[in-house]
Parts: sequence; structure tokens; C-alpha cells
Amino acid sequence: MKTGNLVAPDAGIASAKREAGAHREGSVRQYIADRGGGPIVVIDRCEPARSYLVRCLQEVTGGTNIVAFANVHQWFQVAEGYRRPKIILICNADREDEGDTHEFSSSENFADVPVFLVPNIDGT
Repeated sequence: MKTGNLVAPDAGIASAKREAGAHREGSVRQYIADRGGGPIVVIDRCEPARSYLVRCLQEVTGGTNIVAFANVHQWFQVAEGYRRPKIILICNADREDEGDTHEFSSSENFADVPVFLVPNIDGT
């Protein structure tokens, strides 16, 4: 399910797999490289999880620039200082994050940037 540029986790995974599979070898590195020169943006309130995800993404993507923030508002405060993001991952999202994501949909700067919203499934 896709609304604007927001991608629901189940549909987003299937869509990303199809797009990645379309690449020669279907590699994550190639998919990320094809998305342009901007960073991957990671937004997660939990600092240990955020740091771990950044390290994993750097490994998988071959050292792509990854920037991380605790919330959407922190990202928006500095977003103009970065090139257009390749993708935006909002992890451990709750209802407040879901409301904030509407800012992405209404912003021309992020009109075609995939935003993956990964819900907080354990309720913490």
C-alpha cells in the first residue's frame, strides 16, 4: 500500500524487492547507487537501535553516507544542508511519527523520495 511517497512496510518490502530484482544481480548496493548521491536518512528514537542500523546499512551499502536522527523534527531542522535523500527510514514509529510523516508528503523536496515507516511492534 502506498500513499503519496509513504510506503507501508509490507508493500514497501515487496516493491523494494521487485525494484532491486530488476537490477543486474539485484544487489542492495546497486539499488542504493541508482538512487542518486544523497544520504540515507534513518530516524529512530532509540539510540542503540539507530546506531546499530546505521552500521548495518553502511556495511550493506558499501559505505553510503547515512545520517541519523532521533525524530522527524530534528531531520527537518537540518535537511536543507543535505542533498536529496536516497531513502528515508522511520523506525520504531508510533502515532506521533505517523503524523509527522505527512510533512514528507506535502513537501516538494521529498516528493519522489521513498519513505519507509517501520512500526514499533512491541508498544514500547
